[in-house]
Amino acid sequence: MTEGRTIAIGDVHGCSAALAALVRAISPTALDTLVFLGDYIDRGPDSRGVLEQVIALAERCSVVPLLGNHATGSSSGARRPWLPTATKAGRSFAPPTCGP
Repeated sequence: MTEGRTIAIGDVHGCSAALAALVRAISPTALDTLVFLGDYIDRGPDSRGVLEQVIALAERCSVVPLLGNHATGSSSGARRPWLPTATKAGRSFAPPTCGP
């Protein structure tokens, strides 16, 4: 019997295009296990797209999603990393762009 691969993926940070390119490159099968090391959201332009891809991958292969430090709330209230801009130390900033 053929064994599947165990592939660790970390620090996607809302870069759905980069995650999609990685998934295409590794082409996971039903025998594979993808271990996501957290940090799906925050910084990148498409946190929702990243989460949708991780959920959809569970239909293709085994997915082990671990929590990262960006998955918890901050001490100042609920985080909203999917917003196009945020305020940090009183300054407004836009998240960096992500490429494939």
